[in-house]
Amino acid sequence: AKYTLFFPRVHNKRSMISIERLCENMCDFIVRSETGVILPQDEEYVDTCLLVKQMRSEMGKRTILVPGFGWLIHFFMRYSNILMKMFGEFYFFK
Repeated sequence: AKYTLFFPRVHNKRSMISIERLCENMCDFIVRSETGVILPQDEEYVDTCLLVKQMRSEMGKRTILVPGFGWLIHFFMRYSNILMKMFGEFYFFK
């Protein structure tokens, strides 16, 4: 996000959690003396290209989302773990 003016407009879903929500969930978990596995996340999924655009905007930088590369990126995601990590969908169902 620091170095690129252009970013492909490829939409996806990501589960994320803010530090505030994580702390809140952990405190609740401890107070209730629960055991097991929890999968806390924010209510809304995050879209990678919109997240990059927002991060660059907060740095005072402009971002141009370039359409038309989605099919190409999805094709090469089969062969590239880096592309899969950047543009794949990683989320837990709510």
